[in-house]
Amino acid sequence: MKEKTCCFFGHRKISETEELKSKLIEIIEKLIVEKQVDTFLFGSKSRFNSLCLELVTELKEKYPYWMYNSIVNLQMLDANENESKGKIPLKNWVENELKKTNNRKQFFDSHLIPDIDLEQSNFDEFYQKRKEILSKKLKDIL
Repeated sequence: MKEKTCCFFGHRKISETEELKSKLIEIIEKLIVEKQVDTFLFGSKSRFNSLCLELVTELKEKYPYWMYNSIVNLQMLDANENESKGKIPLKNWVENELKKTNNRKQFFDSHLIPDIDLEQSNFDEFYQKRKEILSKKLKDIL
């Protein structure tokens, strides 16, 4: 997986407000979730850099990188499906594919996808349910 990096460099003194913290959290989460940024670098001797470091450290608990870079988060697609999916978010792709089939259960079962809310904000539940599905499938095979 190619590493994606974000660098923070800012002013020594800042007006640290809740609005600033909220905006930084929103931006950092977008970088992690939408841009798959997995490396953050920080300047030194600045309150802005220290604040960014604190916020990224807090968010690492919510978005541990290993969860994204694991078999649980890989999609099981054949060549045609992979081409049709491209960079479409999973939720949107699944919705489009379900319009082509009349068997929702078979689609989810054959793709080893849990039939839950597939929004990115629900990633933790997706990860746990997918892990359970893959574990059961492996146990059945072995």
